[in-house]
Amino acid sequence: MAHALARLGLAASLAHAADPCAAFDGVAHTAAAGQPIPCCAAACNAGGHTYCGGSACDSGPGGGDACCASHIVKNDRVCGTDVAKAPCLLASTPPPPTPAPAPTPAAAARSDTFVTYNASMWSFADKSLGTTDGCKVYYLKNHSRVNAALPLGEGAGLSMLMSGDACKNNPRACEGAIMAADHLTSTAAALHGDYTLRMRAPYQIGSTSSPPACNPGVYAYFTAGYANKSGKWNEMNFGFHPDRDSNGTAVSCEHHDDTGGYHETTVALGFNYRASFNTFVIRCTEGKLAWLVAEGSGPLKEVHSAAATLTEPMTTRLIYRTNFRDGDPGLMPDHSFEISHFSFTPA
Repeated sequence: MAHALARLGLAASLAHAADPCAAFDGVAHTAAAGQPIPCCAAACNAGGHTYCGGSACDSGPGGGDACCASHIVKNDRVCGTDVAKAPCLLASTPPPPTPAPAPTPAAAARSDTFVTYNASMWSFADKSLGTTDGCKVYYLKNHSRVNAALPLGEGAGLSMLMSGDACKNNPRACEGAIMAADHLTSTAAALHGDYTLRMRAPYQIGSTSSPPACNPGVYAYFTAGYANKSGKWNEMNFGFHPDRDSNGTAVSCEHHDDTGGYHETTVALGFNYRASFNTFVIRCTEGKLAWLVAEGSGPLKEVHSAAATLTEPMTTRLIYRTNFRDGDPGLMPDHSFEISHFSFTPA
């Protein structure tokens, strides 16, 4: 049987024949799907007889070797290779190949100027505890204000507040956290393309210093993409860390791809991102990530790049949280994290 399957080839014209054995002057006997078809000699069913495969097949013209499927299989003679005419074995028409999976459709372009709570685009964390890297921060949707008046002539947008007012007198209501803030997650996932955020990094409200101060216990992230699924962790960030940002002039470019550990590179920008609104872009392409920054209304400049393979569609997150790297920072003054525009443009 194996010999027959390995050697057998069926002419393309047979695919359309009513009886695939007719080309070898034979009559097909039924066979299980995917198994070779026994071809009886044509004489087995001549003259109104049906000896091919019948209970009296060995009584047909030529005996069992010509009309019994079991004999034909045992003799293992391949039609068109070992013999020119039936009785012989013929391979069944192979099943059609399994179609390749349809490619994942490209993610749609999207943008937001944060004039409303756009539930079709963002999920606003509310009444939940954040504990990333051991921190404690209580997320409240009312700490994200949309259509808020932004300073420095930026117009309206999203103003995210970090404050102790909601929790300081009743930490139990905030699940033990002293500070409250918020955290946005996009409803859609994407992979390759440009992720753009125009923003002002967190600063202490009412600060009179120049540039404005920021408590080292306050962290913010533009996480352009994050996914942790089936053991695969993909992530790409701009991190704003006042405990190590050279007084608001150095940004962290961070990522985790399909393999390896977490990568973080601190890049000096040459300007203070707490004192102005600036544009931050993470560009994800096949095999590469790039971090680009535009100071004020100036042109985009690539500040860092890395060879990286990310293959999992990711959601975008706007994260505002406390920093516990050096312990609990405790009650801090109110801080503001301001965003005027987000967009995603697929590659």
